[in-house]
Amino acid sequence: MENPISNESIGKRVAALRKKQHLTQAQLADLVGATAKHISEIERGITGISIDMQVLLSNHLYCSLDYLIKGQDYETVETSLPSFVIDILHCHNESEKTLFIDYLNFYDKLRKK
Repeated sequence: MENPISNESIGKRVAALRKKQHLTQAQLADLVGATAKHISEIERGITGISIDMQVLLSNHLYCSLDYLIKGQDYETVETSLPSFVIDILHCHNESEKTLFIDYLNFYDKLRKK
């Protein structure tokens, strides 16, 4: 069984999370201030990840540090939402995200009446 805290295991999680966000290695690299080559090396387990990079990756890949490093997930509000809601919240289309948030705010106002 593969060690969940090895560079290879962490790299596989980074790659899977990046793909889930529909990001290329170059796009993720831009988000975290790295090069596409460095992201590739992380994903292949060739290089370790600094603590600063771990935090940046977890923020931009919408995961906990626990999940990124140890592969252990825990229940969050997000895991209880339908996948299409999570997709909208994580999309890179700001107008779609804004429209969805405006709708939720409108719903919240109606609910409080």
